[in-house]
Amino acid sequence: FGDADRIRKQIKSAVTDSGISTQNTEGVMAPGVENLFNLLKACGKMDIYNAQMDIYKSGNIRYGDLKQEVGEAIVELTQPFRERLADLQSRKKEVQAQIKESSANIRKIAQETMREVKELTGVLNVKL
Repeated sequence: FGDADRIRKQIKSAVTDSGISTQNTEGVMAPGVENLFNLLKACGKMDIYNAQMDIYKSGNIRYGDLKQEVGEAIVELTQPFRERLADLQSRKKEVQAQIKESSANIRKIAQETMREVKELTGVLNVKL
């Protein structure tokens, strides 16, 4: 995951409008604007989504404000993942040791399962 500033910068650079109109001739939202609203919904920020949608429908949308809200929503959503990743990276050797230990245990269980399967199927002396 990117750091919070990088996420905000990427959202700020999102294309929202060609400058002509926020809606095409059928009244459909421009794709870039729709993407930003979808991101707000995906982040679970329905209060912000509804407020910004009301502003959009009134024709007073400020894309900078919308992008700032989306950027903050994504930063908030991804913060626990960044924290967990930093924790795991700070304990890299410990995590690798846990993986090795788990692999050894899993291998032992798999070998026992294969032995039982061979015994049950009558192919105990056949090597696979």
